[in-house]
Amino acid sequence: VFLDPPFAWEDWQNLFIRLQSHLKNGAMVYIEAGKLPEKPDWLEVYREGKAGMSRFELLLYSQVAE
Repeated sequence: VFLDPPFAWEDWQNLFIRLQSHLKNGAMVYIEAGKLPEKPDWLEVYREGKAGMSRFELLLYSQVAE
């Protein structure tokens, strides 16, 4: 999943809530933003970096045991 909202966008938590139900275990999520959001426990940083003023992370989805 590629997530690249407007540069100063801040509604990440609502996006994460909606996204989780669509992911399968092992899915990769790419985020690019000026300021990276706080991530839920079910997303683990796989890779991260910076390009100009943007920061990015490649995240790995791990299902939370219920």
